[in-house]
Amino acid sequence: MASMRKLKGKFYIRIRYNGKEKLIPTFTGIKRDAEIILKKYKHNEQEVKLNLTEHLLDRNFTISDSINYFKRRYQTEKGIENSTLKSYLVALNDFNVCFGSKTSINELKRDNYHELINYLNIRLNPVTVNIRLRSIRTFFNYLLESEKIKKLPFKISQVKIDQSPPKYLLPSELEQIYSLIEDEKLLATYKTFEVTGMRVGELQNSNRDGNFIIITKTKTGRERNIPIADDDIKNYDLARFEPYSTSWITRNFTKYAKQVCKSKITAHSLRHTFAYRSLLKTDNIQLVRDLLGHTSIKTTQIYTQIPKEYLKKKFTDILISKSENISIHARA
Repeated sequence: MASMRKLKGKFYIRIRYNGKEKLIPTFTGIKRDAEIILKKYKHNEQEVKLNLTEHLLDRNFTISDSINYFKRRYQTEKGIENSTLKSYLVALNDFNVCFGSKTSINELKRDNYHELINYLNIRLNPVTVNIRLRSIRTFFNYLLESEKIKKLPFKISQVKIDQSPPKYLLPSELEQIYSLIEDEKLLATYKTFEVTGMRVGELQNSNRDGNFIIITKTKTGRERNIPIADDDIKNYDLARFEPYSTSWITRNFTKYAKQVCKSKITAHSLRHTFAYRSLLKTDNIQLVRDLLGHTSIKTTQIYTQIPKEYLKKKFTDILISKSENISIHARA
């Protein structure tokens, strides 16, 4: 009978197979999530053992076999969003076209990495190439964890690009954009993103507990808590009640921003604006990383190079505010 065991902070499903103990990773350290996976294994234990047998018999996965294996299992095991899986599969389609002639994925060698890079560079811009590479790296790591490959065929590194700072919105731009929005609920939605830094798709997977927004389903699969001020709770509650679709939210924001901003601005810029504002306010990159839900602080570090225009505007606003306060005290 399947049971559960915890090793190095992660839970494993323990199964007796051919007289020996077999540990199957759940890839989670959260007991509740691991128990759900355990329940599925108990319900389908014979099928699991059959899969183990097939695994031992089939050591020559083709590229297509490997992608299908990833497609069938990864989302269920990791709890990722449909949109994230879709992004992975787009990258794996490129991967399959590039290497589909290989008889087995185990044929891939270190030299094939340059072949992949050349294939992607011809067709895509550097930013998109890096997105594809991250997805392919996730794919390889999963196959390695699942013992479908013995080792990584090659190391995947990001291609170098001249990275411009994330696009943000100045207070004056936000004010102009908000003034164009007549839909009260849509306006509340954008203001919620501005003060919480949530991704657009996270709103529908969140709930509120007092002054904290709890995001239960995130891009990284880890629950995240974000504090929210009393004055902003009304907007969140309105936005969260039967929330608008992500496509409606993003499409409308782009339409309104186009009337105000010179460069293309999307709803995701509200998250960037929150990040810059939080870093200036707290001077704590670890805290900002946790608020944004980044797995690595390297991702958060892109906000440490704060654009001069943004800094100039923020400090100008501070000086004006101090000047007004001095004037008020002088009159008093």
